[in-house]
Amino acid sequence: MRLVWLYPAAYLPRYFSRRIREREPALKPGHVFLVGWAGIRGSVTMAAALSIPLALDNGSWNSTNVACNFIHAESLLASGTRHGH
Repeated sequence: MRLVWLYPAAYLPRYFSRRIREREPALKPGHVFLVGWAGIRGSVTMAAALSIPLALDNGSWNSTNVACNFIHAESLLASGTRHGH
């Protein structure tokens, strides 16, 4: 769904506002796609990490789940703190 609404969200404000068209450079469709794809990639990672069962059939903790969730949280933290540098 993100790719579906991202193009109208990127181009409609430019269509209706002359001021935006004058102040900002034109958007390339490939750049808009890249922004959409990057957001989808994070949500797929989150879904994959959360799909691993928390406990095994015998009731013990699933160490794979704990490791995947830790790695996912660390990657989100690292990518969130890197922006702007």
